[in-house]
Amino acid sequence: SFPLVAFSEEQTDTQANEATAQDTSLIETSKSGTVNWDAGTVRATGIGVPPQKVAAPQARLMTKRAAVADAYRLLAEAINGVRVDAESVVKNYVTESDVIKTKVSALVKGAKIVEEKRMSDGSYEVIMEVSLYGEDGLSSVMLGDKLPAEEEGAEPTEFEPQAGEITGLIVDVSGLKVEPAMAPKIVDSEGGALYGEFEKIDPDYVVKYGIVNYVKSMEEAKKDSRAGANPMVIEGFKVDPKKMFKSDIIVQKDEADKVRAADKKSKFLDAARVVVVI
Repeated sequence: SFPLVAFSEEQTDTQANEATAQDTSLIETSKSGTVNWDAGTVRATGIGVPPQKVAAPQARLMTKRAAVADAYRLLAEAINGVRVDAESVVKNYVTESDVIKTKVSALVKGAKIVEEKRMSDGSYEVIMEVSLYGEDGLSSVMLGDKLPAEEEGAEPTEFEPQAGEITGLIVDVSGLKVEPAMAPKIVDSEGGALYGEFEKIDPDYVVKYGIVNYVKSMEEAKKDSRAGANPMVIEGFKVDPKKMFKSDIIVQKDEADKVRAADKKSKFLDAARVVVVI
């Protein structure tokens, strides 16, 4: 096999430029890559530089291979940094479980190339991406074991609220600097659980679309099909200060009780119809 020549420091500037061109409230950029909670993706940019004293055709091949290898490495690092919940990132689970480590490695190896180009100086750039959600996404690895197993032969429950019933929940946390996570929890101001307990949530829906959908504005939230035509809107009171990350949301007890009362009818929480405005 050919030796790989990789150069990975240049992509820091590339990624920084990409991030400044977009709304960064749901886009987190590190030296390894970019987690886009809005698009539901993790991306990394790998760069290979041509080796010296090698014939041109072979040098081009080696340069591309180096870029791909670099992108794989950086993508794995970026995925390791994704917040699973308010207390952990993917790396915590990878370290503790060989099963999850193997599944995450397979996810990285299955990453798709979304862009590639040869630069004017002969170097090569490759952008790779994996999805946060979906059967082939990170959620199937990180949330699959947490979710309730479906009974064999059971028909999937359709979410069909009746006329006048609440179709979803919008939680406005703008200004609280909430940090998105794959499995956030919402509790009331007295510590009572409101949403995020895995025992009740539709497992298929969560793997496909996540526990919540994060959006950038109330206007976007009200247009979101996940919230439906008649959503209930409440405000987040604060983030849980005892947790490592600012991902778990606390709402006032009276607001939570209104949500619970409405949920008894249409079961929108069990159906995971929750949108969070960052």
